[in-house]
Amino acid sequence: MSIDRVLVFARRAASALPLLVLWVIGARAALAQEEVLIAISEEWRYQKGLEPVAEDWFEPDFDDSEWASGPTGIGYGDNDDATILDDMLNTYLVVFTRKAFVVNDPSTLEDATLRLTYDDGIVAYLNGTEIGRLNMPEGAVNETTSAITAGEPTTTGIQIPADLFIRGENVLAVSVHNSSLTSSDLSFLPELVNHADLCPKLVTCSFTFGVGVTLTWGSQTSYDSIAILRNGEEIEPSLDGTLQTFLDPDPPGGDVSYEVVATLEGSRCAALECVATVVDASEVIVGPGDDWAFFRGDQSPPADWNELAFDDSDWEFGPTGIGYGDGDDATILDDMILIADDPLTPDDESSPGYLAVFTRKSFNLSSLDGIESLTFSVVYDDGFVAYLNGEEFARRNMSAGLDDEFTAASVAIEPTSETMSIPIALARQGENVLAVSVHNAAVTSSDLSFVPIIATQRGGPATSLFRRGDADGNGSVNLTDGIFILRSLFQGGANPLCPDAADADDNSLVNLTDAIYILRSLFQGGADIPAPGPSSCGPDPTPDALVTCETTTC
Repeated sequence: MSIDRVLVFARRAASALPLLVLWVIGARAALAQEEVLIAISEEWRYQKGLEPVAEDWFEPDFDDSEWASGPTGIGYGDNDDATILDDMLNTYLVVFTRKAFVVNDPSTLEDATLRLTYDDGIVAYLNGTEIGRLNMPEGAVNETTSAITAGEPTTTGIQIPADLFIRGENVLAVSVHNSSLTSSDLSFLPELVNHADLCPKLVTCSFTFGVGVTLTWGSQTSYDSIAILRNGEEIEPSLDGTLQTFLDPDPPGGDVSYEVVATLEGSRCAALECVATVVDASEVIVGPGDDWAFFRGDQSPPADWNELAFDDSDWEFGPTGIGYGDGDDATILDDMILIADDPLTPDDESSPGYLAVFTRKSFNLSSLDGIESLTFSVVYDDGFVAYLNGEEFARRNMSAGLDDEFTAASVAIEPTSETMSIPIALARQGENVLAVSVHNAAVTSSDLSFVPIIATQRGGPATSLFRRGDADGNGSVNLTDGIFILRSLFQGGANPLCPDAADADDNSLVNLTDAIYILRSLFQGGADIPAPGPSSCGPDPTPDALVTCETTTC
């Protein structure tokens, strides 16, 4: 197989996910026994493209001891970064990375693949030899070379010939390029594997009113065919093996389970499963486009702004979405972004900008009979904190603590959709108030989104099955779980796939105390991690607002 063969594995959606996304369950495929040589989250050396890079930076004998180091992903703006380049926007185009690793027997690496998620472009080398470039022009690259086009994070595999590996220390070097200085994000999450498993790894299923349930999965190659099952019954026996999406236009109501089964070289991959909650229009009590009260964060909101008894009659009112810059806004906050005075055009208006907007919506529940929970679905960018009747039930991309007009979201992200349950214990018969503060990561942010939906959920709720404390989902509870939570909260790292598992102290929130609880339990003789865990899997004995989930290691 030639060096330039590239296997496209998966592509993240380029726009916000549809409105009622629930949870994702990944499944390991059974066709290959994948050997990981360099894992995601390992430390890499890196140099920012602030100055000319040495011509031999990608050679194995180059001295990178003065470079910075940090775990992958490396980048900013996509919420998949453990090492955040918070100074890259408007400053430099490229980051240069290197990773040394040891090979004992190169002859065993006949099927080695560099698998990486990147945005916008990369050029990769092994031991000084280029092994592939993606979305990049031909020729030598340096700190001034831009990617060809802007894109969304894409996961790709580059197969590496075995004769490029040497016995002993080897060096992978990758330059990661943005298409422009104003790019809103950059991603680099590499791993080196042998016998790469080509079965799909992840599927999402999302429900949109008037459309149906959309399934999206990552295609790592062209499969023989793909089958779709709904609630255990096959509804599509043989889709084209190159497809990566399927629309079910008429799903039944309630929790609907889907399976995607790919067939490769005559063998069936393990089924990928996901569950979508299909909400009938009759269950929606607050929909997109409804009027909400809102208060601009150019001044302090009243201390009791999120309480049921607060009088918001003096606030502004407008339909959702509320925000600017994403094309999903019915109420546009055109003064939220910082706009400085331009001395060349003195008649232009300036705006100091502000970080947050505070919103409220009253709704009435004539009876709580038969309602198991409320469903809150929201498209947001960058972060939010949500309250029902003054009680916090959700916090996303926000650090623990206050959420006032000076509080920035943890990192800049693209519009993201999430659905969660609100415990019915927080609701009351009669008037209720949902209050949400929505935050940008910076006053210079190019956009803000807030599109909420509230619906009733009747019947028995779905049950989580997970191992408490296993925040990184690897089937055990150890030091890495505490680190995973800290990176997720404070360094823009990946969010836990199963929030219930990350809620180590079982207080219905994922925050700093969970990381501390895990570390004390493991190393300082602290209290045991509550059930279910860490030695076994099970359902959550504590009702909460965290997303129902099932980890693949249970």
